[in-house]
Amino acid sequence: MRLRVLHAAQKPLPWILFLAFQLLSLKMIKNNPQWVEEYYSSFFYPLLFQIQSRFFAFFSFSLGDLFYALALLLFLYNCYRYFKYKKQNFKWLFFNLIILVSLIHFFFYMSWGLNYFRIPLHQKLNYTLDYTEESLTKTLLYHLDQTHRLRQQLNTADSLAVVAPYNKKKLIGLIQENYTVPFHTQKKVTPFGKVSWWSYLLSYAGYGGYLNPFTLESQINNLQPPLSFVSTAAHEMAHQCGIAAEDEANFIAFYTLAQHTDPYLRFSAHAFAVRYLYYDLYRFSPETAKEIRYQMHPGLLKDFEKIAIFWKQFENPFEPYLKQFYHQFLVANGQKKGLKSYSAIVGYLVAHCEENSTLK
Repeated sequence: MRLRVLHAAQKPLPWILFLAFQLLSLKMIKNNPQWVEEYYSSFFYPLLFQIQSRFFAFFSFSLGDLFYALALLLFLYNCYRYFKYKKQNFKWLFFNLIILVSLIHFFFYMSWGLNYFRIPLHQKLNYTLDYTEESLTKTLLYHLDQTHRLRQQLNTADSLAVVAPYNKKKLIGLIQENYTVPFHTQKKVTPFGKVSWWSYLLSYAGYGGYLNPFTLESQINNLQPPLSFVSTAAHEMAHQCGIAAEDEANFIAFYTLAQHTDPYLRFSAHAFAVRYLYYDLYRFSPETAKEIRYQMHPGLLKDFEKIAIFWKQFENPFEPYLKQFYHQFLVANGQKKGLKSYSAIVGYLVAHCEENSTLK
């Protein structure tokens, strides 16, 4: 089986023009978030998701992971054929790569990628994302208190880490049952999560999960501890709902988990918030952060330690390069902070507490 686009490669100009047209159109679309919000994110994308999810959600396993595996094998096979027989020259190979890039670029942005350019979530919620050290500290103390209360509700001793009361398949099902976003779209999107076949590779790359932008399946790293598994699943489902920005997906993950009826999911939400708030406060004032750390139950510290130990065992020399690649990808798609966008959830958490009078 060979990847043959020979006739197309003999006439590469239309494909080069097609890619150029895409890039110019994308530049114009980036400057029109209202158009993206109204016509793409609120209408076209939910409609596309409804159609695709009827097929892909039917399968309990990840079809997207399977497609990636087949695509990789096909790519390696054709590279082998090319270098072994050298029936085509470098020009043929280059033009075929242009065609491939053009098609991938088109389908990525049409199927999901244009969500990067929608109206920011904080504008819809009328949130001001600037905050003071005082409001940050109060927000951290509020969420810390909530985690302690929920730990008691889960009948967990202060000296022990919380044991998840469900397996991971059940956790995904619970999150799906009552997934909530704090604003409405014209067409409802019901997310669904799947365990990734690539969990070991994701772990070595330093990722808890990802959204397949072509099949619109949310893939979750099954190896990570349940506490981070829950927040990751909710995060990837937020991407399914058309939330592209990482800080926004993090906030939606917190929001839907904190609203849930199950105490373990609510505990996961507040523990998730505590981690981001604590690290941000440490940046502001290490002394204040250390004082609050002494107030944390030993069992909660063990919860966080389990997550840190898990990621530590997968550290490798290639991870920083993979992270840097993804950082540049985020920057290119309007997330100026790149990987630091994840921690920008702190502004949302403080604003959310202020909106609900928690800090008063």
